[in-house]
Amino acid sequence: MIQNVESKINAWHWGAFIGCFALMRILIAVAFKLVTYLLDAPVVQQVGMALGNAAFEFMLVVIVSPLIETYLAVFLPFHFLKSRLQLHYIVVISALIFAAFHHYSVIYAVHAFLGGLIYAFAFYAKRDRQFTILYAAAVHSGYNLFVYLYDRMDF
Repeated sequence: MIQNVESKINAWHWGAFIGCFALMRILIAVAFKLVTYLLDAPVVQQVGMALGNAAFEFMLVVIVSPLIETYLAVFLPFHFLKSRLQLHYIVVISALIFAAFHHYSVIYAVHAFLGGLIYAFAFYAKRDRQFTILYAAAVHSGYNLFVYLYDRMDF
């Protein structure tokens, strides 16, 4: 009887996880469309021109995106799942969510999954300290800075 209840609970957890992942994927697609729409907004275009397109892109790629993505893909899963799942499952879920944010291609998503593992480990390694999310976002920002500079080099 107890094993039957446990198996139902485990099945419910996986069903809830799959449902949450599907919902997260839908929300990511909507957020992506919203951000695309906002970036095309005249106010944002004016800010981009005022700062210079390179400075505006730098702020988005190196500062804003890592903070938002770290919050959504690393902090929130840990916060909501820490009492329900073991840490290694949360790290994988976090990396999957991070990969879902970067769904441009399968190869890019796999690459983002590996990056998501690194950012999740950076967060969880410092999880008992103050400003943990900033530590993980800084690791993410460092990588984005490297890619940003690398893409602009002429070889």
